[in-house]
Amino acid sequence: MKTQLITDYQKFSDLALKVSWVLLALLIINLVAIHLIDGINPLFRIAVSCFPLLILVRGLLKGRRRSASLLCFALLLYFIVFVSALGVPGNLVSEIISTTLTTLLFTSSMMFSTWQYRADLKTMDELMEKQMKAQSSGEPSS
Repeated sequence: MKTQLITDYQKFSDLALKVSWVLLALLIINLVAIHLIDGINPLFRIAVSCFPLLILVRGLLKGRRRSASLLCFALLLYFIVFVSALGVPGNLVSEIISTTLTTLLFTSSMMFSTWQYRADLKTMDELMEKQMKAQSSGEPSS
């Protein structure tokens, strides 16, 4: 059985970015809900826990790979906190949800970054081929 290679990286990149947006929104809603339920200085805790994620929203809106990669690094810290909180008795369900959302968001953001990089490389290769053909045929390049 012959495997097929992915050739349309832009389509997969767009899908991964949309999934990342949904998961990021769910993670922020989850963090807000957790802090509101706890009730111990919720506004400060919401600001501190959501601010690092919200910093990267502008870059993600523009579809920048670097913002997605930085989001992955930020998510590693959230992952550490959520996994260590799994050992504490009490809010097991909310910690499992938080850990799952963080893992899924990390994966989708990393896949967006990877596929967007490959789509950009493919676009640059096509432009280079076009310029090489134009130069070899004697036409001026645009």
